[in-house]
Amino acid sequence: MFNSLFYLLFLIFSVSGDLQAASESKATWRSAYMLEKVSDLPEELSETSGIILYDSLVWTFNDSGNEAKLYGLNPVSGKIARTIEIASGKNRDWEDIAQNREFIYIGDFGNNDGSRKDLKIYMIPKKAIADQKFQKLDAFVIGFSYEDQQDFTPATFANQYDCEAMIATGDSLYLFTKDWLNLQTSIYSLPASEGIFKARHIHDLECEGLITGADYNPASRRLVLCGYSLFYPFIIIINNMSDLKITGRIELEEISGLQIEGITFINDTGFYISNEKSSDLQALYRIILNNH
Repeated sequence: MFNSLFYLLFLIFSVSGDLQAASESKATWRSAYMLEKVSDLPEELSETSGIILYDSLVWTFNDSGNEAKLYGLNPVSGKIARTIEIASGKNRDWEDIAQNREFIYIGDFGNNDGSRKDLKIYMIPKKAIADQKFQKLDAFVIGFSYEDQQDFTPATFANQYDCEAMIATGDSLYLFTKDWLNLQTSIYSLPASEGIFKARHIHDLECEGLITGADYNPASRRLVLCGYSLFYPFIIIINNMSDLKITGRIELEEISGLQIEGITFINDTGFYISNEKSSDLQALYRIILNNH
């Protein structure tokens, strides 16, 4: 979530360099795709953030300051089919959701001013999730800090340690920062198990914008990121998680102005994205890649 006017002014004064060269660089990434709106989302999810596809439902939540609840949506109708309340949790600034075979992970790591010292990720065992409309569950907790952060002086929308994106890959979690200063993302790893850890910096990725969501397909090792820039929401495609090289980029000109906050694979060439209420109502979209 962000202040649109502040963000626009920030980017106008922050974006520098040769725009023509940047456009030529993007052209080498350009991906053909089809985009369609699947459904509007209910008013209860006006601040929907990350999404995953699990047990035939799209699971999501509202971000900062809302209830500590997950909502399982029918992807066709967009209606809420199931609700899980995290009894032992608090939604300070939930921003993304990920999964592996055993757990669902919820990232409470939104950090707009870069000063948080209580960053955490909630873990819900999939085996504890029942097929019922409402359920209350306890969650395990991963506490963490960034290994290279020394300064916690508040710097709202002007720091390198905000985060809105996460994936799970077996026994590891990977975080993708929302770097307000450099318009890139720094990638950090930490164990996907209960405990307190230092998130280890492993890579920086030039993405020409701010990253707000991520998902990973373990079968193909394909990674997708979503975010926004001065011009359009965008999606970045990385065909091989092991080399972290950008192989495709989609500029979502059709939905310019929307805050795309979540992304999840349907299959290797298709995924859902979601937006929170901004210039249009909150909704779920489907994207199909044509050249991958």
